[in-house]
Amino acid sequence: MAFNQIQFQHGMSIPEFLRSFGTEAQCAEAIKAARWPEGFRCPRCASSDHYVVGHGARKLFQCNGCRHQTSLTAGSLMAHTKLPLTT
Repeated sequence: MAFNQIQFQHGMSIPEFLRSFGTEAQCAEAIKAARWPEGFRCPRCASSDHYVVGHGARKLFQCNGCRHQTSLTAGSLMAHTKLPLTT
């Protein structure tokens, strides 16, 4: 049988992946860190002052300066999905 390059590629194992991204909160933190590595920045006015709006699964970040609201997934591949982040 031929050697399967994809099956034996370097990276995280399934248990390591699930420890890092197994819950909705872990996925949200990973997306937040990737999207705003130096902390939240408003996409409209670049202010860092914000607060979190909402009490459901998906929270919105609202800028204190211009009151613009954005989510973790806005502008990404997952922008309009209703699926959980773990999916």
